[in-house]
Amino acid sequence: MPSGGTGSADAALRKMTSLTNSLLARGDAAPFRAPVDWRGLELWDYPKIVKKMMDLGTVKKKLERGQYSNAAECAADIRLIWDNCKTYNMQGSDFHLLAESFSRRFEDRYKKICADYDTGEGTVGGTGKAGKKSPAPGGGGSGAKSS
Repeated sequence: MPSGGTGSADAALRKMTSLTNSLLARGDAAPFRAPVDWRGLELWDYPKIVKKMMDLGTVKKKLERGQYSNAAECAADIRLIWDNCKTYNMQGSDFHLLAESFSRRFEDRYKKICADYDTGEGTVGGTGKAGKKSPAPGGGGSGAKSS
């Protein structure tokens, strides 16, 4: 098995759904719940900086539609949310700090999933850190809007 856990890959994806839902339910998750409205926020540089936009709502939809072959692919998209936010927003800004906090929370919980389930880490398609960093608060947003 590519990861340390003995649980099935399907069970790992169910755990990722639960983890995603718990992140979405947090009161401070507003910047990460939906795609960044860069046009509405007039963040014209956003798509130049953030090449692959991602948010928790999109992750949830992809999980519901069975679009992840393993938990590692899902984790890569979730990491992309935090990376995008930290890339677009200045270090020390509220959005940057919020993304760092969510990233730590996510990694702590994902580590437990990896220990118990086959997440696909180390297999093709299951990457450690994913994607390019994007702008904005949430999953690809700016510093002004929640994703």
